[in-house]
This record gives sequence, C-alpha cells and structure tokens, in this order.
Amino acid sequence: MLLFTWNLNENESSLRLALDHLGQVANSGTEFLATFQELPTIASSTEKARELAAKLGHGGVDCLGVVSGERAPGRLGLFSSMGISIKEPMSSGASNRMAMVTVRSASWSDLQVIAFHAADRRNAGAEYARGASAVLSRVEVEKYWKINHAMVIMGDFNADPYTPEVSARQGMFAVRDRLEAMRSWKSSLVGGPMRPLYNPMWHLLPESSERPGGTYLLNSQDQGIRWRLCDQILVSPNLISRLDGSPEIMSKLLKTTLVTRRGFPSRQYSDHLPVQLRVNL
Repeated sequence: MLLFTWNLNENESSLRLALDHLGQVANSGTEFLATFQELPTIASSTEKARELAAKLGHGGVDCLGVVSGERAPGRLGLFSSMGISIKEPMSSGASNRMAMVTVRSASWSDLQVIAFHAADRRNAGAEYARGASAVLSRVEVEKYWKINHAMVIMGDFNADPYTPEVSARQGMFAVRDRLEAMRSWKSSLVGGPMRPLYNPMWHLLPESSERPGGTYLLNSQDQGIRWRLCDQILVSPNLISRLDGSPEIMSKLLKTTLVTRRGFPSRQYSDHLPVQLRVNL
C-alpha cells in the first residue's frame, strides 16, 4: 500500500494533479491511502471531493471523507483506492484538525487512519501554545487508538520530527528508534502506560544532493535551518516490520515538476512538497 500526504495550500491545480497521480497508482494495482490538508473549494465537502475523485482518478480513486476546519471549509480530506472501504464512520477531533477513520479492504481490516493538520506556527508561535495543542492531539489519538490495531497518522505537523510536540511523551510521542517504539512507556498524559508511534521521517533529515532538504522552506533570517520537515507519516509499532523502504519527498508527480530550478517548492502548486511511504499489508 502507498501512503501519501500533501498540504495543497488550497490550490485546485495541485489537487487535480494529485488525484491524477493516485489514479495512476490505482491502475497499477497498488492500494493507497492519501490525506490532504487545505483542500480547495472545489473539494470542500465529501460530495464534491467524491465527484472530483471519480472524474480525475481514472475510476480508481474514492473520497472517504472531508472534515471542515477552523478557518475554511474542507481543510482535511482522506482519499483511497476503490477497494478500500470505511469500517467505522469518520469522526473529527482536536478542533477539527484531525479526521479519523477505520478502513479495510478484501485482504486486510482494522487499519485506523488519522489525517492531521497541526496549528500553524505563525498562529501558535509560543512554545506553550504548541505544547498544549500537541497534548490535546495525543489525547485524541489515545481515545481513538484501539488495542492491537494498526494506526497511521499523516499530514502537516507544522513541526520537525525532533521537536517536542512530535517526539515527546507530552506530545505525539513519535520516536525515531524502532526498539524504543516497541516499548510501553509511562506517561502522566494518560495516567499510565502509553504506546509510542514510530516516525520513519528521520531517514530524510541527513543532507542529500539527490532530493529536497525538506518539505517546506522557511525563509527567515532568524532560522539557521531553512528546510523544515513539516509533512510526516507516523505508524504504529506493529507496522514497523511491514514498511517497504524509506519515505520519499516528492519533487515530481507524473511529468510535473513541483520544484523551481533552485530546488525549492514551486508556489505554482504549493509551498509544501508531498511525501509518500510504502507499507505491506
């Protein structure tokens, strides 16, 4: 299965391109799950998104649901290949910054998926505000995550993998070490043992001349690190052995290049780059 996520920045052309890409994936016989943040108006409801998916996805793409956000309709959308169905109704949480659904196909069942869009750091600039938001998000995860079920969380975290709101036990608690991910840790957040998530995005942090340095470029004189890895895919420990390779930052979809000549995200499509990861279910 292919896992795919992209902050579209309300760009209609980007959504059309992404659905065309996913349609090609589906036609190749590969199942997929995709989450989008900041959907454009053309897909601001489940009905609109489903119609667009049917039109552009070569008959192989379906919309599982769209959740409206705080400032605009249709901020979160979850799409899948046609063979995947909803086992339990979609719900939302963390001020509609999460869309949660349990899905299944003919060959597997009980995969819990969360589409996520954390608060923008410009609107939650203080460390306390980001920490409080991370706590609320993890509490939602705890309430939704059933024992022994596999889980995937993907979207725009507006933070790097090493920041406390992503990695700490008072946040999403997504760790970089596979052995640590297999442990149960004590946490005051849940008043007892808490399961970590595994974050494979750490593989993308080392410097590379073969791919972009991250998914978002922060042009600020106050930051020594310009590239940020805001867009991430987290998995539950029971999916670690099923990961097929490392995650990819996509600088091209089909024949369309998503970066400028300097290798930066092209604002023609989005100020974010999509990421994808393969997992064997």
